[in-house]
Parts: sequence; structure tokens; C-alpha cells
Amino acid sequence: MALFTTLKIILASVACQALYQDFFIEAAASCFEKGIDYNKHDVKEIYDGSVKSIGECQRRCQEMNNCYHFTFDTKQKYCYLKDKDALQARKKSLTELVSGPKYCRCLEPGLDYCCHNIKEIYDGSVRTPEECQARCEALKECYFFTFDMKHKYCYLKDSNAPYGEKSGRSELVSGPRKCSCFESGIDYYKHDVKEIYDRSVKTSQECQRRCQEMNNCYHFTFDSKQKYCYLKDKSALQARKNGLAELVSGPKYCDCVEPGMDYYLHDVKEIYDGSVPTTWDCQARCKALDNCYFYTYDTRTKNCFLKDKTATEGRTHGLVEFYSGPKECRASVSSAATSFANIRAAVHRHAGLGADQ
Repeated sequence: MALFTTLKIILASVACQALYQDFFIEAAASCFEKGIDYNKHDVKEIYDGSVKSIGECQRRCQEMNNCYHFTFDTKQKYCYLKDKDALQARKKSLTELVSGPKYCRCLEPGLDYCCHNIKEIYDGSVRTPEECQARCEALKECYFFTFDMKHKYCYLKDSNAPYGEKSGRSELVSGPRKCSCFESGIDYYKHDVKEIYDRSVKTSQECQRRCQEMNNCYHFTFDSKQKYCYLKDKSALQARKNGLAELVSGPKYCDCVEPGMDYYLHDVKEIYDGSVPTTWDCQARCKALDNCYFYTYDTRTKNCFLKDKTATEGRTHGLVEFYSGPKECRASVSSAATSFANIRAAVHRHAGLGADQ
């Protein structure tokens, strides 16, 4: 009987682990679409082989005012920069094609996904874009959303919503059901506080979790081919550069820092003397100020802008050297990892296996 009980516990542990892995795979979904072509709508084609990675093709797009999307041929190393109507020509294609937006942002102010509604919430019960996104995530058939900040209306959308993408009123905010903060093809070069070469780290999510366990780790880079995990200090963003396609980089917590984003206006204090060396120091200045809730940091000038509690209403795409975020970082996805680790340890203890077996 004891053996049967132990077997049930072990099987339950395996099932939980599979569920845990599926959760993190879904949670880390990138904004890049593999096997998808944004056909035609080119504003520029780069055929000289100078673009080596998806991240570099996206960066080339970011350098052009009239580029809004891109398609990259990973085999030929061709980079196609696209206009704002490119999503209308979205279609399945060769597996070596990867397409994506100018920025891997999540919430897009001033953007409307017209039509394609599967549910409308007009009762005022949804107060923020994040709450509207949460409603979408809770509905299996919802893939995108549009939120009206003025009227507090939440529109949940089907998988074809990007075909209805258009510029909307300034109070509209649209986005996908889930956000990702990981950057594919990007390396946070050097600035290591720890390197893990034993291949015990199998995924980028696990590498992020290792970072969360260290007080002096603020960023990470994961080599998905070699299974190497590099934990980084708080100055790592200063060495951000395009890397191999198998590299994935990101912050300690996914709901914390937004590269290329400006929380426009809403300043409670500006620090222009260049005395703030890193993004994290700017966040620390915000934490020390009672009426500061968000910040925007300029990595080039080292200027730090401390913001009030309504700062996200001014959320706009800024210069690539801008980084914005909240006063405090929340553990969100990582809390699930911690919970699973605790459950796993408990299961092993009950099975008499020991936590490390």
C-alpha cells in the first residue's frame, strides 16, 4: 500500500512538472512569428547578408520612421522592412521566415483592433488595460484586446484581430493576451555575475529564475543551443547588442523594465545631471520618493525622470535608449516557479526521496 501511494505521488509530480513546463513555454512566447511572411509591403530590402539575426533585422526596422514590421529569412539572411499595412498581407510561409513588429511591446496606446470582437464589457468593471488583458487571458478563444481608457470599455478579440489594426483615438490601448519581455537574438554582453555552463539550465525561463534567486543579478542571457545561462549585473543593458539567433536575454522580472518605452510627461522630478548610472538606480530613486510610482531612464544621457501614479497614460514608443518601468517589480510568473519548486520538494519528502533527488 505504501509503495502504491509513493507511486501515485511520483506520477503526480511528473504530471505537475509537465504542466509547469507547458505554462512557462506559453508564458515566454515571443512577439516573433516563425513560418509567417508579411508578403509585399516592403519599404526596404537588405540582401547583402549584413543582417545576421532576427534581432538585427528588427533593429534595422527601428531605425526607419516608415518601417512598422519586418520579415527575416534566417536561411538566406535577407531582411525585409515593411510598412504599417504589412499585417494585412500576413500569411503562412516557409519555416525559415520569421516576422514581427518594430518593437516587441505589449500594450500599444492609440491602436485599435477594429471589429473581430468575441465579447464586449461595457459595465465599467474593467478599470485598466492590464485588467482587460487579464479578462482576455481567462477566455480560451480570446487572443487580443482593445481597451477604451476614457469609457472603461473592454473589447475581447479573436485570433484575426491584427487584420483590423488601425490608428485609433488616443484613449484606446490594444495588445495580445500575453506579454513577453524576452529579447530573441540579443546579447547583454559581459557584465556577468555568474556563468552556468553545466547545462543544468534547460530553458530561458529557468535562467531567469536563477537570476531571481540572486540579489546582485538584474538581467540574464541564455544560450538556447548550448544551454548556458549568464547572470548579469545592473549595468548589463549598457552592453546590449545583437547576438546569435540562439541567444535570449531579459530582465530579472518580466513586468519590470520596458526597453524603448517612454512614460511621456507626468514627471514629479527630473534628474538631468547624469548622476544616475543605471536603470536600476533610477528605479531606486523612485522607490525613495513617496509620490513616485513609475520612471523613465535615458541610458545615453544618464537622465532619470520620476513619474506620478498616472504615468502609464503617457506610455509611448520612445528612443531605443529609453527604459521605463514601475516603482516595484512583481514576481508574477516567477511565483509559479517558486510554488512548483515547493510542491516538488514536498512530494519528494512524502515519497521519502529527499528534495534533491
